[in-house]
Amino acid sequence: MSTSIEYKFNFIEDELQDLDYNIDTQHEGGKVLRTQHPAAWTLLKTHQCSICPLKNEQYCPAALDIEQIIDDFKGMPAYKKIEVQVLTPERNISKFTGLEEGLRSFMGLIMAHSDCPILSKLKPM
Repeated sequence: MSTSIEYKFNFIEDELQDLDYNIDTQHEGGKVLRTQHPAAWTLLKTHQCSICPLKNEQYCPAALDIEQIIDDFKGMPAYKKIEVQVLTPERNISKFTGLEEGLRSFMGLIMAHSDCPILSKLKPM
């Protein structure tokens, strides 16, 4: 049985290229969309959460997993109207909404499946 969730961001008002992401929810340790060369802001020493048990010289696992998403959507206004499709083996859901709402759902899924020892507790949700 497939454990993949596909998110499609379709830009209906613009000529922008649609963005598709596949997330394997059974993939151990996140690493969903990691880039080859992490940005400096993903280092824990940049801004480590107060309850984070990881060592300061490491990269934040959640930040590594959302870095590509942030890069893909930077500069786009949160109110931009898009169609978000979420495709799972059980159902397909589609909604016309603002970019902010679609990204909030998507990033929540990514962060809950990251290696973050705090956020990964949300994975069963």
